[in-house]
Amino acid sequence: MIGRSTERRIFSRIINGLTKFKCKRHSSTESTESWDIVPRKEVKRFIIECMSSVKTRQDHAEKLADNLSTADYRGHYSHGLNRLGSNHYGIAGWYAMKAVDHGLLGLSFTNTSPLEVPTRARKPTLGTNPLSLAVPAKDNDSFVLDMATTTVALGKIELHDRKQISIPDGWGVDSEGKMCNVAKPVIEAGGLMPLGGSEMTGGYKGYGLAMMVEIFCGILAGSDYGPNIRRWKSTERVANLGQCFIAVDQITYVLGQCFIAVDPDCFAPGFIDRMSDLMDTCRNLTPVSIDNSITLTLFLYDTFTQDLCFNGRPYECENGGI
Repeated sequence: MIGRSTERRIFSRIINGLTKFKCKRHSSTESTESWDIVPRKEVKRFIIECMSSVKTRQDHAEKLADNLSTADYRGHYSHGLNRLGSNHYGIAGWYAMKAVDHGLLGLSFTNTSPLEVPTRARKPTLGTNPLSLAVPAKDNDSFVLDMATTTVALGKIELHDRKQISIPDGWGVDSEGKMCNVAKPVIEAGGLMPLGGSEMTGGYKGYGLAMMVEIFCGILAGSDYGPNIRRWKSTERVANLGQCFIAVDQITYVLGQCFIAVDPDCFAPGFIDRMSDLMDTCRNLTPVSIDNSITLTLFLYDTFTQDLCFNGRPYECENGGI
C-alpha cells in the first residue's frame, strides 16, 4: 500500500516528465493529431524510474512497467499509464498471457473495490471483477479474452469525465440507482452497471459473472469480498483483494465439455459462512424502487423454484389451455 505523499510524488513525476502518450494502436473514435509519440521502451523506463524513486523493488517495478505499457500498447488506455501509482491490477490479460508463453491456457480473475451496482439495487456492492482467458494458437498467434463484468471499467468513465463527454446508456447509475449519462454523478455517488446494462438487456448475467469472480477471488481465497473491500482510492487500510490464476495444459477430447469440481476445504477456512454472508448481503440490498421488491434478480429463481415445489409446473397446451 502507498500513502498519499507517495502518490503525490509519483504523479508529480508523471506531470513533469510525461504529459501525453500514444501507442501504435488506438481507438478509431479518438483524434490523435495532437498526441506525442513515445516509444514503448521509453514508457517502461519512465515507469521503472518513477517506482524506483519510491523504493519499489526493481523486479516489481519492471513487471509493473510491462503490465501498464502492455495495456496502452493494446489500446486499453484506461488500464495503462493512467494507473501508475495506484494498486491497480492492470489488465487481467497480462497474467493470463504468461501461461500462453509456455503453451498453456491461462485464466486470470480478480475482485476489486465495490463499484458495481447489482441489478435492481442502488448501492455499489461488487467490483468490476475482470476475467481473462488466453489461449495459444499456431505461428505465435493467440486468443485473449479480457473483460470486466461491468459494462465498462471505471477508467473508461473517468476518461469521459475528463473529456467532459456523455456516457452511453448501460454504463452507470446515479445515487438513486437510475441509469445516468453524465460521468461525474456515476463516479462520485453512483456506480457501474453490470455487463449487459439494465435488467431488460441482460444485466443480471453480468451480475452473475461478477458473483462468480467474487467467489473464486474473495470467498475461496479468504480475502475481503464484496462491500467489505475498501473503497476505490481510499488508502486508510490495505485493500486485501483476492486473485485467482489457472493454467491448463491442452488435452484432446472427441466432444467438448468441461467439468470442474473445486473443494473449498482445500483453501481458506470458513468458506460456507463467507458465502452465506455475501448472498445475504445481496439479497437484502435496498432496491431502486418499491415496485422491484427486495428480492434481487439473481435470486428470483429461489422464489420461482419454491412456487413450483408447492404448486407444480404449468404447461401450455396447443389450444392455449393449461
